[in-house]
Amino acid sequence: MSNVSLRFTELEKYGVWKDYRNNYPGGFGWRGDRALSNVEHLVIHHSVTTKTRNADNDIAKIAAEHIDVRKWGGIGYNIVITSEERNGYAVVGYVGDMGSIRAHTPNLKGVFGIPARQGNVYLAGICIVGDFRDQTPSEAQLRSVHRVCHDLIYADGRFPKLKSWDNLRMHKDFDATACPGDFAAYRQLIIDPPKPEVASLSEYESVLKAAKDWNEAVGAKYGEKILGRVDDSNLSRNDLLIALYRYTQYLRRSPVV
Repeated sequence: MSNVSLRFTELEKYGVWKDYRNNYPGGFGWRGDRALSNVEHLVIHHSVTTKTRNADNDIAKIAAEHIDVRKWGGIGYNIVITSEERNGYAVVGYVGDMGSIRAHTPNLKGVFGIPARQGNVYLAGICIVGDFRDQTPSEAQLRSVHRVCHDLIYADGRFPKLKSWDNLRMHKDFDATACPGDFAAYRQLIIDPPKPEVASLSEYESVLKAAKDWNEAVGAKYGEKILGRVDDSNLSRNDLLIALYRYTQYLRRSPVV
């Protein structure tokens, strides 16, 4: 049974890479193993499920559709880009081992030199949560799917047939489906996603100083408890900036002060 470890340094840095392969049936073997050297294309899908803003719930919805309704032995994709956002990225779930044959891209059209009905042996399925027939993925989702595809193509080294962005395909290239929606509207945004808006260090330091100054003026009764809770919550620098800003604004409006 294949057990392929994937590492995405940037996604791990921002706490948005989660391994779900043990959470549902079929996360590993299921339909058999494949050599990573067989993977020829990264295929984008959309889930056509409601965005829950929670990674666990997003993936549970997909699992219910694939396992409970379709009666598959596992989730049909390899990777899911959820709708939960942290630090400018969407949480990414590893749901089907890259060395296992999945189920959602059979290639009924028999295109790109891949035998018809054998698509899942050669294709890696990446699903973005949402319905993109008349909209595009969020900026956070675009950043995350970019990082997944970029690293598999250019950094991993175990997928020799993934050579460039030309290997980025969509489900409807292979099968009679509308999935993944209006891909032409966002394909280039996967390749070159919008940069995240992150507060500069100077902004952070300025607000942190203002919060601490106000904390001293108000006294431990009001300030230190809140600041301590913020400092202990392991927030990103940008999230901390926002929290401290809101904290100072709250104190300034406090009738007690």
